Amino acid sequence: MTEIASRSKPGSKNLVGLSVSLSLVGLAPLVGMAATALLLRRAFGQTATVDPAEKARFLAEGISSSMNGMACGLIVSCVAAIAAVTFAVRLYRERTRAPRA
Repeated sequence: MTEIASRSKPGSKNLVGLSVSLSLVGLAPLVGMAATALLLRRAFGQTATVDPAEKARFLAEGISSSMNGMACGLIVSCVAAIAAVTFAVRLYRERTRAPRA
């Protein structure tokens, strides 16, 4: 894929789209994991001040919201992966298309 990208014209929209979507594929899960860690830390930190009878429910809500952060990161990453494949195919077709006479 990088060989095709290196031969493409610099202003190609497909090359820009491929670069952006590949960046999102790598960064979105990291952002999701960071959100998960921060939300889990908040959930466990706030349970210290909660009534013991409500602690389990409160902790479950915090864990649920932190898992939503990870799910969002994975969804963005999956959509970006599909976009990356689409841009790679378009870029391949752009570069291998025979010049018209």
